[in-house]
Amino acid sequence: MYGLLFESVQMYIKQDYGDELWAAVLEQAGLPQVVFQLHKTYPDEWMLNLAKSAAQVLGNQVNDVMFYFGTCFVSFFTKFNYDQILRLAGRNYRDFLNEIDNVHETMRFSYPKMQSPSFIVQSEDRNGCILIYRSMRTGFTYYVIGQLVQCARVFFDVSVDIAVLEEISSEEGCHVTFRLTFDNRGYVPPNGRGSMMNLDLATYPEVKSSTFFKIFPFCVVFNSHMRIIGCGSSLTSLLKSEDLLGRTVTELVSLRRPLVDFTWNNIMCLQRVIFELEWRNESAGPVRSSTLGDGQSVKNGKRRLLRGQMKFIKDWNAMAFLCTPLLGDLDDMLQAGVYLHDLNMFDNSRDLVMTGTQRASDLEYSMEKQTAWSKQIEDTLFRLDKAREESEKLINSMLTKSIADRLKRGDDPLTTLAFMRALKSREFSLLSIDLARKFNERCLLLAVINHRASVSKGRSLKGIATKLESLRTRVNIARKNSK
Repeated sequence: MYGLLFESVQMYIKQDYGDELWAAVLEQAGLPQVVFQLHKTYPDEWMLNLAKSAAQVLGNQVNDVMFYFGTCFVSFFTKFNYDQILRLAGRNYRDFLNEIDNVHETMRFSYPKMQSPSFIVQSEDRNGCILIYRSMRTGFTYYVIGQLVQCARVFFDVSVDIAVLEEISSEEGCHVTFRLTFDNRGYVPPNGRGSMMNLDLATYPEVKSSTFFKIFPFCVVFNSHMRIIGCGSSLTSLLKSEDLLGRTVTELVSLRRPLVDFTWNNIMCLQRVIFELEWRNESAGPVRSSTLGDGQSVKNGKRRLLRGQMKFIKDWNAMAFLCTPLLGDLDDMLQAGVYLHDLNMFDNSRDLVMTGTQRASDLEYSMEKQTAWSKQIEDTLFRLDKAREESEKLINSMLTKSIADRLKRGDDPLTTLAFMRALKSREFSLLSIDLARKFNERCLLLAVINHRASVSKGRSLKGIATKLESLRTRVNIARKNSK
C-alpha cells in the first residue's frame, strides 16, 4: 500500500483532531517516528492498525474509523489534481462506477506497484445498482464505502446509501457485494426509449478478417469455447509461436485483471473493463524484475503481459481481445524482438516506450531525494524525542511531578514557578556570619510564602551559595598569607 493513503489519514487527523492525537494514534499503533512517503509502499496491516488505535483513542468503532479514512483519501486526492481524472471518468455517477477499474489502470503509470481492487457493476436499475468489489486485501470494506460515498458527494453531487449484501473473506482476499441506492439518472433500459438499439443506423460494408488483423496486429480472437480462431501477425512474432490456432486460451494465459474467473460469461459482462492477461509458457525461464504492472516482471522473452479491451464481434460470434504488449522501455523491446513498426500508430504505445526511460530516470531521482529528506526528518524526530526526555528529567529533578505535568500541559508558569533574586548582594559584609544570617532570613521568608501558596518545593539555585563558596576561598587564601 502506497504512502499516499497513509498521508491522507495523517493530514486529516491532524487537521480535525490535532497533532497530539495523531501522535497518540501512532504510538498506540506501534509506529512512532514514522514519516510516510507518497511513492513508498508500506504493509497493508499498518492501515488496519492505525484504524484500531484511532478507534481506541477516539472511542469509536473500527468500521466508522475506516469509513472516515476512506473519505479522507478522496479529499486528499483532490489536492494532487487527481480529481480531474475522477470528474472526467463519466458524465454521471453510474458511468464513474463502470470506469473505476480503468481509472486504476491510468494511475498505475504513476504508481507501478499499485495492487488495486476490482469493481464490477453486476446489474443496475433506475434506483441504483449492484456493485461487486474484489480485492487481495481484507478488512477494507468500510474504507471502500467511505470512498464511494465521498466521490458521489464531491464529484457528482449525488447522495448514495450503500448496504453490504454479502462479504466473503479468505486467504486469497475478499469478495463483497454492495447495493448502492442513488438517483441513477444515466440508466437506460436495454429496450427503452432512447436506446441506441432503436435508432436506424447506416449499414456499413463488412470488414475482412485480413484487414481487421492489420488494424489490430496484437489481437487474439476466440470463440465461446475459449478456443483461439485467429490472431495478429505481431502477436505471433512476439510470442514466437505459430501453433496458436485451435488451442484453448485459458491454458495459454492467466487473467491478472479484473479479479474474476476467466470464463466466457464473465468476459461478456465486462466488455467495458480493461483486461490484463499474462501469456505464460511452460518453457519460460526465471523472470527478471521490471517496473510494470504490480512491480512484477515481463522482461523475459517467454512471458508477456497484454493489456486491452474485450470486444464481442457478433458476425463472428467470437470475442476479440484488442490488446497491446506492456513494454516499459527500449530494453524490453530489444529482448522481446519487437520494433516500433510493430506497435500501433493509433494509440500512445510508441510514445510510452520512447519516453519510458527518461520518465523512469526522473522518477527514480525524485524518489531518492524524497527518501533522503524523509530519513533526515526521522533522525530529527529521534533527536527531538531524546531532547524531550532529557528536559523532562531536568524538570522532574527541580519540581514535583504534579507541577511538572501542569507546565507540560501549558499552564501559566507564573502560577507554578517563582524565582527570588537577592539584590545588592555585593554590598554584603565579607563576614560569613552576615551572609549566613541574610541567607537564613530569606529562607524563612520563602518558607512562609511557600506555605501560603501551597508550594511543595523551594530551592536556592545560585547567588548566595556562590557567595559563600567565594567567601570561603578568600578566607582560606587570607589565612595562608597571614602564616
